[in-house]
Amino acid sequence: MNNPTPYQLISSIFSSALSAVNPETAVSNNLSIQSNQLHIGGKVIPLHENGRIFLVSIGKASVPMANAAATLLGDRLTRGIILTKEGAQHANSAENIDLNFGSHPVSSQLSINGTRKIKELLAGTKEEDIVICLISGGASALFTQPVISLSSWQALNSALLKSGCPITEFNTVRRQLDDAKGGGLAQWCTPATSYTLILSDVIGNSLAAIGSGPTYYSNDTPKDIESIFEKYNIYEQLSPEISAEIKTAVSQLEKLNQQDQPFNKIISDINFAAKAAAQAAEKAGYQTQILTTQFEGEASELGKFAASIGKDLAPGHCMILGGESTVSMKGNGFGGRNSEIGLSAAIQIDGIEGLSIASLATDGDDGPTERAGVIVNGEVMENGRSHNLSAEKHLQNNDSGTYFKKFEQQTKIPIFVNTGLTGTNVNDLIIILKEA
Repeated sequence: MNNPTPYQLISSIFSSALSAVNPETAVSNNLSIQSNQLHIGGKVIPLHENGRIFLVSIGKASVPMANAAATLLGDRLTRGIILTKEGAQHANSAENIDLNFGSHPVSSQLSINGTRKIKELLAGTKEEDIVICLISGGASALFTQPVISLSSWQALNSALLKSGCPITEFNTVRRQLDDAKGGGLAQWCTPATSYTLILSDVIGNSLAAIGSGPTYYSNDTPKDIESIFEKYNIYEQLSPEISAEIKTAVSQLEKLNQQDQPFNKIISDINFAAKAAAQAAEKAGYQTQILTTQFEGEASELGKFAASIGKDLAPGHCMILGGESTVSMKGNGFGGRNSEIGLSAAIQIDGIEGLSIASLATDGDDGPTERAGVIVNGEVMENGRSHNLSAEKHLQNNDSGTYFKKFEQQTKIPIFVNTGLTGTNVNDLIIILKEA
């Protein structure tokens, strides 16, 4: 049998990483009913004789998470609701769970409608009831009840996305200006008690940041918003009318009447994916190290950083990095953060033999594209130049997706990794491989 190409090997390593963060497995390992007791995330809760169990599942992994929970709960589940990304391909298998779609990365009326249905379901809970919440990446955009108009909310979210601010600061704004966030869902669950299992897509696993903390009471203040807006010149990117509306809303913010923190448990994250990727690389015969699972920063700069690591990598070695980058839009091109990392890295490793670098999204969705990301090597630039493609110009225009699309069409060399929507979401992986 022929040895796999670096492209095939890295694709296989990535598949192993995705399997390790399978949402159904994560839920199954943390949820069961035994002897009239609910076992959830290591906690044991006696079930009330007249109590009901409701299920709320929100995020990109919400369908497989809900399916697993419904199977485990069986006829003890009274009713459930799912809010996932529009276009998700995973089928809802439970009859008593309502499937709803929202928009990502910018909320739409679909998101608001789905959120309203969740609030309506929870309005009928009683003290003896239990609400199991399942949260995964994408929940911030999907689950929303903004305190400003939808059009202003969309403009604000778009401005924050283009600013390049990290997701932690982005979610700080969301928590303040959205009633569903910063403990909003937990508040809606009362008087029932909520228990939340989380598939984390946030570096460092901050409960306040994942999904903007729908079941976690945060301590943000309006001053936090103002400092973020000033830092990234957000008001200057919005119309005077929208800016005025937001300023009025900020001045009228009131803190939630919070109670004790609800139960929240992280059941899978980027660490699971990185460890599985490392094990797969080692099984393939590569000496492997996980450098970090907390990389952040500008995608183009991270591409340079990945390339510098690759240049020092000895033959037969592999380096794994996990985290999430951002893109500050300076051009008007097409592509996601992973393809931008890949293009930046490809420029830096031009002509280096045996070195491959991949940047891949575990949700299978790199920004506005339908791909998980790219795998590049030291031959990409020369092959691109032979077809009159300028990587530097495309990178300057934030147009990495267009570059790689033209590259594949003209060279017939695979670059993109096309997993489709994976049903999970735990940040991104960079895989750096030097052939033996």
